[in-house]
Amino acid sequence: MEQTARFTIDAQTPVICTAIHAGSFLSPECAANMAISAEIKLREEDPFTDILAELCSNNIIANYSRFEFDLNRKRESSFYLAPEDAWGLKVRINEPNLQHLETSYQKYDDFYLELYKHLSQLKNSYQKLFVYDIHSYNHRRNGPETAPDDQQNNPDIVLATGNMPKTWDGLIDKLQKHFQQYEIDGRSLDVRKNVKFEGGWFSRWLHYTFPGSICCLSIEFKKIFMDEWTGELSTDKFNVIKEALRSSFPIIEDHLAAL
Repeated sequence: MEQTARFTIDAQTPVICTAIHAGSFLSPECAANMAISAEIKLREEDPFTDILAELCSNNIIANYSRFEFDLNRKRESSFYLAPEDAWGLKVRINEPNLQHLETSYQKYDDFYLELYKHLSQLKNSYQKLFVYDIHSYNHRRNGPETAPDDQQNNPDIVLATGNMPKTWDGLIDKLQKHFQQYEIDGRSLDVRKNVKFEGGWFSRWLHYTFPGSICCLSIEFKKIFMDEWTGELSTDKFNVIKEALRSSFPIIEDHLAAL
């Protein structure tokens, strides 16, 4: 059986990067019951976010697809059953049986148990931890030949702070200014807070479970670094995103050390 996620923790930094929607694996039972194509499945996952997470020596990368269980939702809503659970998509051919549901929920539970264990151990080395909850999002949903969605409602980077205590606002402001210094296509990256996304269950769980000691920032990268319809990566643009993320780690470490 595929492990729910890869946990790589070396305790050399208080920064952890996660990619909980990077996975694409489906169990045989789930794969046999999928009503969507592999192309649609990939488009709704977050490809390449595992590469971003691996920029940090502490990284957590999901192996399973969000179409098996969604780690960014509460347990009871982590398994997509109806189209309204998955952006209007009919995901299942048939209604899953109870055993299949219980197996998926158990994998979900396994992930959060492992997450708690590893972060609790890391807290033995650092009083404060910072977690990047890395995601990507589509902006050409009307088709590959149509205009992208408007920039006003679709920033290049969204810093989702809706689940975060206000005590971390100073750090988030520093990170916003940092990312805005980078350019793609001859313009500065458009970086804003809580446009389209305010953070999901993963960040909420971390703040609730480790109150005051963990800051989890959900960061959404618009898929300007790839073709969301073909999955093709734009290496030059992706390298800018990678460098912007990598060079933010010292800012976080300095901020945490001063607390």
